[in-house]
Amino acid sequence: MKTIRLLLLGVAAGSCGCISINAPDTLIPTGGPFVLTGTSEVIDRNGPCLVWQGDNGITYHLFQDPMLDSGLFDQVTTPGVTSRLELSVRTDLDVACRVGPTAEVMDVLDVIP
Repeated sequence: MKTIRLLLLGVAAGSCGCISINAPDTLIPTGGPFVLTGTSEVIDRNGPCLVWQGDNGITYHLFQDPMLDSGLFDQVTTPGVTSRLELSVRTDLDVACRVGPTAEVMDVLDVIP
């Protein structure tokens, strides 16, 4: 468990305080960033499911880092597009398909349409 400290400001009351909460470790990205090549695909998992098949044989669900350009993310998640990405596995992001791990795209290094 990680302890997170929050500063609370009471605007109407003119007061402030600080509290601590315990957050499970699963809210923290696991492992460090890594680089991998793979291809976006749509698979049938009780309906269509967009996945990214890594060259390491693992199927990932990709999520966009807030600092990553949306157009670039859309390009690498287009079915049939192969890309080399810097990824960080996340345990706090969830998808309905549940085929493999979720990963945040930190950077797009190459795109091969």
